[in-house]
Amino acid sequence: MSEYQYYEFLTLDRPLRADIAAGDHRALYLAWLSSVQSGELNANEPEPPVPPGLGALSAPLNALADFLYVGADLIAVAAVRSQPVNDRAAREQFGQWIAELPESEKTALLSRLAIDNEHGLRAELLRRYHHTRPTVDSPTVAKSRTVAELLDEVERRERQRVARAGRRDPQRRSARRPDGEEDCR
Repeated sequence: MSEYQYYEFLTLDRPLRADIAAGDHRALYLAWLSSVQSGELNANEPEPPVPPGLGALSAPLNALADFLYVGADLIAVAAVRSQPVNDRAAREQFGQWIAELPESEKTALLSRLAIDNEHGLRAELLRRYHHTRPTVDSPTVAKSRTVAELLDEVERRERQRVARAGRRDPQRRSARRPDGEEDCR
């Protein structure tokens, strides 16, 4: 890692750590995708659960993907199985969860926030909340794919893109001349 890359990573570190602490596993999944793309994993290795919101990466997550050299096609293939994040619904569900906490616990949490100004309180609450939500056992979770299946789909998409580009680009088309020879334009 060059010195520039090291400092670039340090600028990503804080927001990504906060996201992970709050239960957002997209950064961890991107690191796994980096291992997939670099060939570090066995072809039969199963895919971990795909985190919600993989199709809509924040600026720090996009920068992390670039830093880890994770290709856009691989992210797009993985994101097919990612549920979109509905911020409004998520806020409502989180508000409902807080409302259901015992009064004594809410008082203790507010005291920790107001008096002690605990910096990790938000992350702690979000982590607790996410642990109460259905994840792997959810009926919307499909059978996990393997590394080979992900890479095969990326390759298929690349072939389709090349074929479409070849049909659209008149410079790449070949034409038959009257003498039967091919003439590349």
